[in-house]
Formats: sequence, C-alpha cells, structure tokens
Amino acid sequence: MALKRNGFTLIELLVVISIIALLVGILLPALGAARRAALDVQCKSQLRQFGIAFTAYATDSRDHLPLNREPDSDPAGATWLSQAPNLFLRYRNGPQEGTIFPYVEESDELYRCPALEEGVFRSGVGSNGRYDYSMFAAWNAADLNQIPNQSRIFLGTEEIQIITPLLMEEDPKEYMNGNFPDASHGADDRVGSWHNGDQGNLAAVDGSTASLTGVTDAQDKYPKAKTWFAQAPSGNIQSIGDSRLVRPGDRARTISRNTPDFMPNEWGGL
Repeated sequence: MALKRNGFTLIELLVVISIIALLVGILLPALGAARRAALDVQCKSQLRQFGIAFTAYATDSRDHLPLNREPDSDPAGATWLSQAPNLFLRYRNGPQEGTIFPYVEESDELYRCPALEEGVFRSGVGSNGRYDYSMFAAWNAADLNQIPNQSRIFLGTEEIQIITPLLMEEDPKEYMNGNFPDASHGADDRVGSWHNGDQGNLAAVDGSTASLTGVTDAQDKYPKAKTWFAQAPSGNIQSIGDSRLVRPGDRARTISRNTPDFMPNEWGGL
C-alpha cells in the first residue's frame, strides 16, 4: 500500500520560492513608480493650496503679494516664509512666523515636499527640514494683477516660452539647504528635480501647477533663476529671478540700484 505524502518536496519548494521572487521583482518597480506618482500628486496639491493662499493674501493686501525678502527699512520684517533679524533665526522661525502661515490653516507640513527626504541642515543634500518651496524674487510685494501668465527662459541664444511661476521647488544645493535658505528664488537658485523623470514642480501665478522637465542648460541642469524673464507692464522684458530686475542682455553682470542699468520693479513691488 502506497504511503500518503505530507508537505512539499524540496524541488517544489524551490519552484514556489522562485515564482514568488519573480513576482516580487516584477511588482516592486511598479509599486515604487506608483508611490512616486502619488507623492508628485500630493506635492502639486500642496502647491495649489499655496496658490490659493497667496491669492487670498493679495485680496487682503490691495492685490499685492507678500514680501519674499526683508525691506531695507526693517531687516527683521516678515516675509511670506518667516520673520527674524538674521538668516539663521529666519530659518528657525519658519514657516510659522511667515505671513502666509495663517492662510494655509497653520499647517507647517504643507511647506515640505513629501517626495524629498530630510537631510542634514546646510549639507546641500535633501530637505532642510522646514521648507522646500521658494518664491520668485521679482514678485516681492508685487501687484498680482500686473504679472503676466506667460514668461520665458533664456538659454544662450535659445528662448523658451513657459508658464509664469510663483513658487518653485528649489534645489537643496542652491541654496535651499545650503548656506542661504532664504524665502526668494533668485540669482543662481535652480529648480528641484527629484520627482518622476527628474521633474521639478511649480505653482503658477494663474493658480495652476505644472512640472518642469526637458528644459536644461549646457550643464544639463535646470536653468538658474536669473535666466527667467517676463514682460513688464511697460513692455520691457525684465528678470523675474533677480530682485534687481536686469535686462536679458545684462543678466551676466552685477547691477546695483545706483547704476543707469537698474530697472525699477514695474510690477508694483519693492
């Protein structure tokens, strides 16, 4: 009489284990991609909430956006992100002391991109732990109604038309988690690129959100803030990534308020 066999043979177990390993190998990348896509959607949702908050602030402030740098008359003045007399304290006080905080229901989590892991402060790697978004320098207390919906990026001789950004994800290296984690996106700051396909997200002045991808300079990096320009009310093309508001041909030079090349902020800001 044949004996009844209990359990699996070694070969059968190895086959089952191989099948499970194969399925895991197939599913893990898909699950990783789905998670990254979900974090990208969450990031854009947060940026959209900021767009609503900035519009609400402007409604309460005669159509003017909040400050993104301290006024010369008040070095400790409040920006959209913080308030303190020096950079280190502004970081420590952000974002709770910023002027936008009440407009986002005092949710400090909104200021952090969910797809960017926290790094060591001032290491240039990962989030600084408090905020990952930055406001374009030229929109410092600017009249929201004067800002055009379309802007452009100058890369050498190439000119790229693009939606006008209000807030950007900023690359930690320059300088969001470096030596100057300030409230404005300007000069050598670059867009972050940690989402799917090395994309960086932005909140536009028209209330929409978008991903920046495929727009890179000669070093295959996203363009610096000072290469972004828009048409001012007078028709002049001015930098939106430089609070000194230089012309496109002057963007490689240092412009001060005391030189004839300085152009006042035509958007009604400071």
